[in-house]
Amino acid sequence: MKIKNYGEYQRECVNNIPQNIRDQNGMIKSALNIDITNWKQHIDHLTAQIPAQFLFKSNYDALSFFKSDIKGLTNPQIHLKVEGSWSGLHEEHLRLRTVNLNHGKGIIQALETYLSMKIGPNTCLWYAIGGDQIPKFQQLVQGSYKIDIYKERGSYFPDIDFCIKNGIKLHYFAQEPGDIVLLGPGSWHWVKCSGVTMNTSWNFFGKDILQFDQAFKRQEINKILSIKVFLLTIFF
Repeated sequence: MKIKNYGEYQRECVNNIPQNIRDQNGMIKSALNIDITNWKQHIDHLTAQIPAQFLFKSNYDALSFFKSDIKGLTNPQIHLKVEGSWSGLHEEHLRLRTVNLNHGKGIIQALETYLSMKIGPNTCLWYAIGGDQIPKFQQLVQGSYKIDIYKERGSYFPDIDFCIKNGIKLHYFAQEPGDIVLLGPGSWHWVKCSGVTMNTSWNFFGKDILQFDQAFKRQEINKILSIKVFLLTIFF
């Protein structure tokens, strides 16, 4: 599906045509991880507005040492969603920090004109669990639902009541249009949209002990799970 085709789908959702929101399998569609390397206007806007302390490829980002781009890591990506779209429980590659911007009216209006499509803005609902809670939570989910949250990354949407009932501490907040979310190393999170939205996100490799410590610990887990991540191999 092309981006403009997804725009048509978003318009149908905005115009309350329920029979067109779900496909023949009853699924709600999302357009995720859209590469915007060549979207110079959008990249320039982000570079001008985002503080260097958590801007991609800034002097604060260790990923800036890479001579070549890595899609989904060194460059931001765009995510387009409709009401009910969600991203399941996961942590970022090598437990990197993640930055997520829910676009407000300004940049959205310009992009709506450029893409000829309706892209928000609306609210995103975020849920997050600290890494210290994950060993207990992993056992609970495995025992209750037969789901391995490491091997089935992003496919499970935890229920808040289940977390509270089992004593899992979690963070819950609404990301309004114009809000930026910055998650620290090792934060597990899941997100649901309350309407048509456009978000831009990127990873950020902070030059600090906490980030490197978490990255190496996740790399050891990746070895056990036979997940290949070459990032640390390049660094060292």
